[in-house]
Amino acid sequence: MYPSKKIPIEESVGMTLGYDLTKIVPGKHKEAVFRRGHVITADDISILKEIGKDFIWDLKIAEDEIHEDDAALRLASAISGDNLIVKMPGEAWADVVASKKGLFKVRVRQLDAINSRGDTLVATLKDNTVVDEGKVVAKAKVQGLVVKKREIDLIEGECRNLGKVLLLYPFKSMRVGLIVTGSEVYYGRKEDSFTPLVLNKVAKFNSEVVVRESLPDDPDLISNTILNFVKNSVQIIIVTGGMSPDDVSAEGIRRSGASVVSYGAPLSPGAMFLVAYLGDLPIFGMPGGALRFDPGAFDLFGQIAFSGLRITYEMIRHSGHGGLMR
Repeated sequence: MYPSKKIPIEESVGMTLGYDLTKIVPGKHKEAVFRRGHVITADDISILKEIGKDFIWDLKIAEDEIHEDDAALRLASAISGDNLIVKMPGEAWADVVASKKGLFKVRVRQLDAINSRGDTLVATLKDNTVVDEGKVVAKAKVQGLVVKKREIDLIEGECRNLGKVLLLYPFKSMRVGLIVTGSEVYYGRKEDSFTPLVLNKVAKFNSEVVVRESLPDDPDLISNTILNFVKNSVQIIIVTGGMSPDDVSAEGIRRSGASVVSYGAPLSPGAMFLVAYLGDLPIFGMPGGALRFDPGAFDLFGQIAFSGLRITYEMIRHSGHGGLMR
C-alpha cells in the first residue's frame, strides 16, 4: 500500500524522507543511498535522478496503518522463537539472526500462510539447516511503504496461538560412545578407518567421543557394551562397521533392549542406516559407506539428535527427497 501524494523531486528539497531509497548496480551491489529521516537538499536531486526517482512519496500514515520498517520489525519478532535475534539493517527488511550454532527449523505451512496474505513477505533458509552463530536465517518485510496494523496484529495473534514459525535448536555438548564392530578390525587384519570419520563428524556438533570399544562380530558383546556405555553416562551411542542383513550389529543393538525406530532408510549411501532408542538415548547403526560422504546419513540425522530432538519413523521415511547423497 502506498500513500496517495507524489512530490516531483524538483519540489522535494526540504522534505524529510519517510523511507529508505536504494541504489542498485546489477551484478555489483545494492545499498541505501538515503535513509529514512534524511532531509533532502538541492545537492541530492542529481543523485535521486541517477537512481531513477522522478518523485518522492509524501508519506502520511493513518492511525490504522504502520510504517514498513516498524511492520517488518514486528513481523520478524512475531515469527521468531528462542535463540533468534531480530535486527533492522535498513531498506525495509528485518533480519533474523542465529544467536547460537544449531539446527534451524521452519514451520513451512505457517510460513506459506503468511506469504499468502498479500502484504507480508518472509524469506528463510530451508527447514533442517545447520547454521552457525551470526548466520542470517530469515528476512521479513511488507509490501508498500505502509500496511494496515490489523495485518501484523493477526500474524502476532496466530504466532501466539500456533507457535513460532522459525525455530533454532542449539547443539548440545554430548558424551558420545563409539562401538566399532567387525572381527577384521578387532583382530588387526584391517585398519580401523571408521573412528577418525566419526570423531570429525561428532566434533561438528560441539560434542566428543568419550569412550570407544572395538568388538568382534558378537551380538551379546555389542549389547553388553551398549549397556556399559549407558552406565558411564554416555548420551549418544554410535555402532559402526557392518550393518548389512548378514552382520550382527543390528541384532546386538536389539538385544540391549533398545527399540528400533527404523532399520533401513531411503538414502544412498546409507540404505542400511539404523536408528534406535534405549529410553531417551539415541543409538545409531552406521554402515561404513554412509560415513564416507559429507554430508551423509549421519549428518542428516545426527543434527536432529544433537539438537535434542527425537528422530521419528516419519522423518526417516521422508528423507528420500534429497537422500541421494553423493
